[in-house]
Amino acid sequence: MKMIKKIFFALFTVIFIVGTYCLLHSNIGFRPDFTVAIIETGMNKLKSEIRYFDEDLNLIYVQSLSFARLGKKFMDLDEKKLMLSGGTDWIGCKYVIELDTNNGKIKKYYVDQAYNLAMTANDKYVFASYTAKDSSISRCNKRTGQIKKMSVPDVFVDCLYISDDNLLYVFGGDATNEKSNLYIIDPEELKILKTFDIKDKGYYQEECMKIGDYLYFLNYCTFEKLEHGTKCWPASTMTKFNTKTYEFEDIKIEKWPRRFFKCGDILYITHNKSLYEPTNKLTLYNLKTGEQTIKTLKHEIYDDGMTIDEKNQRLYLASPEGISQYDLKTLKPIKTVKGYSEDDGLYGSTLFVK
Repeated sequence: MKMIKKIFFALFTVIFIVGTYCLLHSNIGFRPDFTVAIIETGMNKLKSEIRYFDEDLNLIYVQSLSFARLGKKFMDLDEKKLMLSGGTDWIGCKYVIELDTNNGKIKKYYVDQAYNLAMTANDKYVFASYTAKDSSISRCNKRTGQIKKMSVPDVFVDCLYISDDNLLYVFGGDATNEKSNLYIIDPEELKILKTFDIKDKGYYQEECMKIGDYLYFLNYCTFEKLEHGTKCWPASTMTKFNTKTYEFEDIKIEKWPRRFFKCGDILYITHNKSLYEPTNKLTLYNLKTGEQTIKTLKHEIYDDGMTIDEKNQRLYLASPEGISQYDLKTLKPIKTVKGYSEDDGLYGSTLFVK
């Protein structure tokens, strides 16, 4: 009888664990017709929610996931799968999480980094790096899970970008020693092919985008030499790098450029002094003419709290007031909804569109 009870208890435990995992990673009832979604996640709990809204900002689906600190988005090259950092414990974000926005299915890739603050992916690999001195870059094979690493000495890696020409572009710097480099890396061999000293542009290049033959990147800080060391000083440039000729062109823009989005021929550039010091300024840069205008929005723009729906010509912001919808042409607000979870242990981390 005792043996039967033990077997029953063991089976119950397995069923409970498996059932709980499936429940927390379920995509049952997923609505592929959603327009915009926000990720809310826990810092000290293994819980996240993705809340999906229709084009009128009606909540239509909530997806629960057992990850902590889920966020930091980017799209892989097929533009259909959202890649996010996330953790399965309270210590770090050691996984890159893949969300298929067509069906809500989740995959996770272990990348063997304490925190994967810089990430990129193509159809074969996921790359991740922790922003630490003497950073290493992990490459995880999506099919086999095999991990291979390379080191990038003497710098903090801030940005990874795998391009359509199958090259890995890496930005790394060190404010104390006034270093800032752009590396071009062979993603198969994990070898540095070229290194460019870009300290005259600044450092902390966290965002880049390849358009045609040009790699655009935002320079967040410049080096200012003071009596007692180097201080972070706001940069006011976006740089255009020709990937064929290796020529650089600096474009003067509003200070503290943080994130950018491409919609047609326009780059929409946000400006944040820090994660906790947002502004409501948005620069519109015309890629064809070079003209730029600065718009002031009604709501402040937080770090990953903006996204653009090009198809429906809408811009979305997530702020303490809620989720706001703007007309992309006029940049006038249309409506704002609360939209957030009532769980005080969760915070909004990332906004994205279908």
